[in-house]
Order: sequence, then structure tokens, then C-alpha cells
Amino acid sequence: RFPHPPLLPVYPVARATSRQLIHRIERDWCGHVDVILRGEEKESVLAKYRKELRENLTAVAPIFLDKPFFMNEEFTLVDCALAPILWRLPVLGLDLPAKQCKPIFDYAERMFDRDGFQASLSDKEREIRSLM
Repeated sequence: RFPHPPLLPVYPVARATSRQLIHRIERDWCGHVDVILRGEEKESVLAKYRKELRENLTAVAPIFLDKPFFMNEEFTLVDCALAPILWRLPVLGLDLPAKQCKPIFDYAERMFDRDGFQASLSDKEREIRSLM
């Protein structure tokens, strides 16, 4: 009847933390992704957004070493918010440093291997990775 594991933690503090993380991902990273994908800005603006996104992702890479999911032992909505960004990295023109970001790449592969993630992709989104 209810999804297990729940996509938001059952404990109020953990639930609030997850909501804050989702808000930060949407505010700080999704906005950058949207601007880059639209491509309507000057190249200098796009380069600035790419640089900021690259720096932010590189800065959080060590977090992915501690737990199997983003700051959690179980799959949550935070992972649902983050995985599409990581899927789109090739079309964003972001070259993350391989050594520093290995934890992110490992995490991303685990997310991409999930049946639910694969089922959520459109044909156009599948092409992003098939061209690699």
C-alpha cells in the first residue's frame, strides 16, 4: 500500500533535512542546468554557470563516500532530484575531475542502474547516454 522504503524519511528532522536538500538542489543546481540547456545566454554567462555547477558538484563529491545514497542509507526523493542532473552532465558540457569526482560517478551509475530511473527516461533522454 505504501512505498517501501518511503521516499521521505519517517522522522520529522530527517524529513525536514531531505526537504531542505531538495530545495537547495532545485535552487542552486537545477537553475544552472536550465540556463545551460536553454543556451540563450551569452557564452560568458553559460561558462560561468558551468564553472559554478562543476565547482559545487566537485565540492560535494566526498559526501558520496559516506553513504550509499545522497546523505542517506536509503533511496529518497533527494536522489530523485539529483539523478537527472547527473544524467545530463554530458550535454551540459561539464567535465568533472575524474579522480575527485569518482564517488559521484559511482553513485550516478548506481542510480542509473535502477529500474525506476530507466523507466522514467524519455527516448530523447536515453539518447544522451547512448551517444557517449
